[in-house]
Amino acid sequence: METTTTEKSESWGTRPISVTEADAMAAALALSPSDRTAVAKTLYEFQPDGMVRGMFFGALRAALVKAIGENEALGIQRTQKIGERFIPFSLYPHRDLYRLWFAAIPQTHPGKPVKYGVERIAESYFPVFLSSAAGRTMAVLIGTDPETILKRLREAYNVSVPHNEHTLMLLGSGRARWDAIVEPSPFYAEAFIGIMRGAMEERGVPMPKVTWSRVGAHGKHHQRIVFDLDMT
Repeated sequence: METTTTEKSESWGTRPISVTEADAMAAALALSPSDRTAVAKTLYEFQPDGMVRGMFFGALRAALVKAIGENEALGIQRTQKIGERFIPFSLYPHRDLYRLWFAAIPQTHPGKPVKYGVERIAESYFPVFLSSAAGRTMAVLIGTDPETILKRLREAYNVSVPHNEHTLMLLGSGRARWDAIVEPSPFYAEAFIGIMRGAMEERGVPMPKVTWSRVGAHGKHHQRIVFDLDMT
């Protein structure tokens, strides 16, 4: 049986979506007009079959439950039609993570810009991961040395989001450069900084000073961003 447009708009999976579908999803969110435009553009340009580990969904759901409760969190998941259970190391559509993330922000941080909500929620990802069985094992290997934490984060990124590329260069004297080829989100820098801050705070280490620049598009579905980190 042929799938109708309405049915398609409810469940995206890994298929390409139309501008209309992306606009409709963003229009339903209590965000500023400029943020709704950015959300729709991000979802439309996202690599449809890019995948991410289920642990990110688990951390995002935990942030939702903490902010608005179990029933309301489950309601958002059902509204967005992206599933209700996620196995931590299984792969799921990365675009669906962003779909849930964007839908969560007006609930977890009402009245705030998307970039603020993205960063605040991202701060919870690493602590939630460390509370899992796999995370507790990894915690032993991470320690409290900032450069070691960065190395482990880079390794975790490359395993957790296989359609992206992350390169870490340690430059000496407490400085490092992180070169990222990632999803085309204008909020990616906030996501990255939030994840890093969550990791550093969890290990009791000061957050590095971060400056970054967006180099530009990298292929059809990615962008390149370079982060300079100062740990002195």
